[in-house]
Amino acid sequence: MPSKSVREMSSLERQHYSLAARSFHAILILSLILSIAAIGFGYTLYVKEINNHYKDKLSDVALTAAELVDREEVAYLSSEIMAFWQADPASAPEKSEALLDERYEALHESLHAIRTANRLTAVLIGVTDADEDYLVFLANSDAYMAAYAPGKTILLDKAHLDSYAMKDGRPNAVILKQTDGEYACSAAAPILGESGELAGYLICNLLVTDEIKSTVGFLWQYVLLLAVVALILGYVSVQHLKKTVVAPINKITAAAEAYIESRRAGMRDLTHFDELNISTGDEVENLSLIMADMEHELNSYEENLTRITAEKERIGAELGIASQIQEGMLPSIFPPFPGRSEFDIYATMHTAKEVGGDFYDFFLIDDDHLALVMADVSGKGVPAALFMMASKILINNYALMNPDSPAKILERVNHQICLSNKAEMFVTTWLGILEISTGRMRAANAGHEYPVIRRSGGQYELFRDRHGFVLGGMDGMRYKEYEFVLDEGDVLFLYTDGVTEATDNRNVLFGEQRLLDALNKYPSGNPKEILDNLKKEIDLFVGDAPQFDDITMLCLRYRGESMKKLTIQATVDNLDEVLAFVDGILEAADCPLKTQMQIDVAVEEIFVNIANYAYAPDVGNAVIGVDVVGEPPCAHISFSDSGMPYNPLEKEDPDVTLTAEERAIGGLGIFMVKKTMDAMDYEYRHGQNLLTLIKKF
Repeated sequence: MPSKSVREMSSLERQHYSLAARSFHAILILSLILSIAAIGFGYTLYVKEINNHYKDKLSDVALTAAELVDREEVAYLSSEIMAFWQADPASAPEKSEALLDERYEALHESLHAIRTANRLTAVLIGVTDADEDYLVFLANSDAYMAAYAPGKTILLDKAHLDSYAMKDGRPNAVILKQTDGEYACSAAAPILGESGELAGYLICNLLVTDEIKSTVGFLWQYVLLLAVVALILGYVSVQHLKKTVVAPINKITAAAEAYIESRRAGMRDLTHFDELNISTGDEVENLSLIMADMEHELNSYEENLTRITAEKERIGAELGIASQIQEGMLPSIFPPFPGRSEFDIYATMHTAKEVGGDFYDFFLIDDDHLALVMADVSGKGVPAALFMMASKILINNYALMNPDSPAKILERVNHQICLSNKAEMFVTTWLGILEISTGRMRAANAGHEYPVIRRSGGQYELFRDRHGFVLGGMDGMRYKEYEFVLDEGDVLFLYTDGVTEATDNRNVLFGEQRLLDALNKYPSGNPKEILDNLKKEIDLFVGDAPQFDDITMLCLRYRGESMKKLTIQATVDNLDEVLAFVDGILEAADCPLKTQMQIDVAVEEIFVNIANYAYAPDVGNAVIGVDVVGEPPCAHISFSDSGMPYNPLEKEDPDVTLTAEERAIGGLGIFMVKKTMDAMDYEYRHGQNLLTLIKKF
């Protein structure tokens, strides 16, 4: 496979990896494979036929000659020469010369005649020793063959022994490569004596070196012929492939490239594939027709896509605005009441879609009453969001108009929703009104989830209150009001069914028990930490499963009236008393010295400003409150006075990069307070300036 794409290749590389080139290579490789197979098969048959011809010839000659020779003479020579050889192999040839009499000459002549008549290389007579390790020669066909003279020997190997064996009543001829590099075909027939004993072997040898070499020449001619045929076949096939496949595909490719360029240029209603006119009558023509149909479909698709995209962008923008509006309607600044240390509250909402149907709310009805709302609208998306906002506004308005009874508030809201509920939607709601000074909570439940309460030092438990019917379900419904008391350190947790019905990949619900276990896993955190930890537990349980419902939670920790207050005349002379009051509380809470010094500087700046400017030229009182809450500890210091309204947070911060002479007088002290405190909040309420500083230890 190439290491880079076609677009990155040069023209030479494209030609190398082209379909025509690959087809040629494939055909050539296939032809070569077939040629090699044919060569191997043909060569094997040819060589086998040549070998069998000479082997059969020598087998017949050896068998016939063994019948024609003088058996008595052979038996005599075998007995005598083997006796010489067994006594002394080295002197056996010399002693055997004494046996070359007239009968031997007759035997020699007959062997010569056999060799000449059959055009053999040599005709020999020999006998093997008892162990068949050596062949001892008895006679030969020609006097010049000194190596085969009577008494001479050769060491036998397996190939020689195979030639002395009989196969199906015939000598087993073999072709042997000699030490001089020549090839010889050899066959040996047994010569039996008068009583049937083995007297020796008649051995016929024929040099076949030229015949073997002729087979190599035949092989090269065969290879050359098949190579030419393969090249011609490959060329013809590739030319045909170019005409019927490659050229039409290249036309389709060119049309596709032209289509892309036209698209980039912004052109529409293109007909590049329509103009191809490919008429091959096969799959390539079918491909061009399909591409033309696809071109028409893409033209239509682009028109629809442009229209749908514009519509989705418009809807997306509207949903984005709706989401912002919805988020803006829910309390999202924390702490929401910095001046109130009697309670700590935090809430979150994680929508399943761009906008959700859940909502929470909390607001001060007056200085001593806090309303809490947790609700879940039926359905999801935009309709649920619209219904949610209407429900929230109704609950808020009726709670502010008549805060005495949560049950009455729900009844009025239910009636108002039922008057014009054509969509037949409904909302489950839990509404509670906390009397801050006493911790007494009056509540009513319109089909919502059970609240969860943790008593100070205890465990989170479900508060199984009595449920009324959902809001918007039926007009004229009555709701049961109940109450309970929150003591210092108690925690109230509210939620929607998106928490307990969170589902993992196995469709297992998170459930109420896992909710309680998760809450009890982190019992001592502040409300934000409690909600953050619970959300992590839900996410861990759900895993990769999609979120199907909004997850909304609210947590309130009740502290009661724990803030210590000092009412004192706002004069600079009383600064030491104010600092002593503040430091006494901080030291009792083990406040670090560095943090205490930062708080002292901030308290001094604020109190001196009140003393100098709040009542000038008169003198009035200031109330300083200090409380240390939370884990890790956090100091809340509040200042209130009845002087002229003044919001220090509105004053522009001084440019500290300027020198003292260049910088305008004033504002540096408040700037230092902003930088050293973790939070600073101002509110003008009921004719009083209320300023709160928050500093974590």
